[in-house]
Amino acid sequence: MTKVPMAANGGVTGSSDKYRRYLEIRPEMKKEEVTFQSVDDSLVSIFTSGTVLLIAGIMMDVASTNLIMCQLGELLARGALLAIIAVVFVLPGIFKIFDKFITNPRKQKSTEDKNEPEVAFVDK
Repeated sequence: MTKVPMAANGGVTGSSDKYRRYLEIRPEMKKEEVTFQSVDDSLVSIFTSGTVLLIAGIMMDVASTNLIMCQLGELLARGALLAIIAVVFVLPGIFKIFDKFITNPRKQKSTEDKNEPEVAFVDK
């Protein structure tokens, strides 16, 4: 059971790397350019973790004689493959669609003073 969340972890790690990189380079480029640049910059780390999980799942499926372990290996391999696909192909589209919400500053709610300046959202 501990192997299944690892596939999701590979996707989450890759997506957080890509999101951080997107925020770093967004002020310098247009949203189309920054989308492709963030993919290029984080592709190696995404494929490394995803490939390791994919191979581990396939090996677990092939090498095990226990039916439950074979099914867990298959589930791990499928999850890793879906995580790679989602982070590489789906996430850039989401960044492009929601660029306005990602880059625009949000107002900070305060009960004391309604005339406070806008504060930018920064993910650290």
